[in-house]
Amino acid sequence: MPRSITCKCGEDVPVNDGGRATCRACGAVVEAPTGVQEGEPKLPRRGDDRSEPADRPKSIKKSGGGAWPVAIVVVVIGVLALVLLLSCLGAAFFRIARGPARDDVAGTQVRMLTMACSAYEMKNGQRPQNLEQLLAREDGGPFVEGRDELFDPWGQFYKYDAGGARNNGVQPDIWAQAPDGRIIGNWPGGR
Repeated sequence: MPRSITCKCGEDVPVNDGGRATCRACGAVVEAPTGVQEGEPKLPRRGDDRSEPADRPKSIKKSGGGAWPVAIVVVVIGVLALVLLLSCLGAAFFRIARGPARDDVAGTQVRMLTMACSAYEMKNGQRPQNLEQLLAREDGGPFVEGRDELFDPWGQFYKYDAGGARNNGVQPDIWAQAPDGRIIGNWPGGR
């Protein structure tokens, strides 16, 4: 009994069970598979060489996805979460560690300014009236490299007392005050 098989050009070609026929529209040879039963789906249309029947809904056809796209998305989300976590923890860690480090920098700079004042005094026979005199070229200086060295780690100008009351007059008092009120100075116990 002849069956109607759809040619790749879209034309229906009558073919006997297990036989061959030539399409009148395009001249292609169409072959009917043996054992095709009534009600079975037709062969794919127009060069569609997939093994799925042509009349199957597109939503059921193979999507081409798989585990790789999901794995990539999971890895990207994990990396972003890690970056966010490290940035939060890093900021908290550096906020904690920054306090003692700034204290150390202030202590070192106070000692350096004290030595610069001693060099000024040896060269000029008197102590500088303020720390800015350490920058002056006419007094044999400069005794410090730049104006930035006159500022503490918190951005404030170092405090200076030429009389040196806290040092019993032996050297001028130089100190910095942290935002929480701690004083870092050049006298004994000044930290």
